[in-house]
Amino acid sequence: MFRSFTALALGAALAVTGFASQARAGNDDLTKALIGLAVIGGIAVAIDNRNDRRDARREAARKRLPEQCLRRFNSGRRAEYGFGERCLNNHAAQVTPPEHCARRGRNRRGNRVTYFPERCLLNDGYTVVSR
Repeated sequence: MFRSFTALALGAALAVTGFASQARAGNDDLTKALIGLAVIGGIAVAIDNRNDRRDARREAARKRLPEQCLRRFNSGRRAEYGFGERCLNNHAAQVTPPEHCARRGRNRRGNRVTYFPERCLLNDGYTVVSR
């Protein structure tokens, strides 16, 4: 939304600049309008940059996996380490692992569960953090 506003402000500033070159140098109203548009454009760019940084921090928080959820699962052919779906739901509210990593296997009690292999998640940019 802010990107379109920034583009609109920039377009308006460029359009007014074309008229400003034809205006007299002593026209105070036009100068004030140009300064006002420049200030609005600067504020819009600053807000857009702030939102980009905030989104990057949120994205990084979404890709943090709690170490306490790392368990060993039996997938039938082999045992591998991964993160249980239930544990992630309980301990990492913002984490939504990709569906292509989901596997079905058995936990240490022998129950069939959905888990996400550690290797697949690490390849997708997730990190394991101790809490």
